[in-house]
Amino acid sequence: MNELNELHEDKKKTNIMKEYEKELLHKKLNDELNTGKLTPQEEEVVKGWIGTAKPPQENEVENKEHARPEREVDKEGAVPGDFNGICRDLMALHAKKNHDYGNAAHESYEEFGIISYVITLNNKMKRLKTLTKSGVEREVNDESIEDTLIDLAAYAIMAVESLRS
Repeated sequence: MNELNELHEDKKKTNIMKEYEKELLHKKLNDELNTGKLTPQEEEVVKGWIGTAKPPQENEVENKEHARPEREVDKEGAVPGDFNGICRDLMALHAKKNHDYGNAAHESYEEFGIISYVITLNNKMKRLKTLTKSGVEREVNDESIEDTLIDLAAYAIMAVESLRS
């Protein structure tokens, strides 16, 4: 019983530290927003981080000389083989979705564990298989193969984030 109480106390301390870290992160990100040195795209990404209290990972915002601030989610202007551009598109889309949906994927992970991501990734794979079958008439035409692949990549990255948290 004593071990259970200790675990409970440790969890409380961990939660207190997480809240403190979130407050520090919000302050740091707000300070970054107030510098006036960010591009509009970088501002949107930082605002997404503030909304989710998710710390930026190393190299998520590239040096300004490498950034292409005119890119939102720009499928038409995508350059073949432009890995960094695709990653920027993924980050911009992720920030928008996190703004709209919150951090539901990580909350599911906290409740159910890694299986929550396995199920989501499996559902996306099934969607991809359906989209790639020839001769299948679809009634929902607003999701492309590319959209599904981007979702797969984003969920895989979020799973890694959750595992590291």
